[in-house]
Amino acid sequence: MTAHDIGQILRELGVISERQEEMGRDIKEVKVEVKKTNGRVNALEKERHDATVIDTERKRMDRVKAENRQRWGGWFQPVVSGLVVGLIVLLTSLALTHQI
Repeated sequence: MTAHDIGQILRELGVISERQEEMGRDIKEVKVEVKKTNGRVNALEKERHDATVIDTERKRMDRVKAENRQRWGGWFQPVVSGLVVGLIVLLTSLALTHQI
């Protein structure tokens, strides 16, 4: 190997070394940014989870309300309402005619 070849190899090694140092600095910057954004991502994930839980609970409550409405629907509600109104009218008329 000649001195010229050795000089060429050393120059190439210097370029490689500079690139490696630059990559090391870039990696450090990336790590810093990842640490910064990781907290925000975790907060966003928690918010999404909370929103999903709230949405699920609202849907469950809507189903329960719908079931309760359905239970009182149909013929049962008018019959009970009619009986209650009839009893009120009967008791009021008896009270007004002094029969109670």
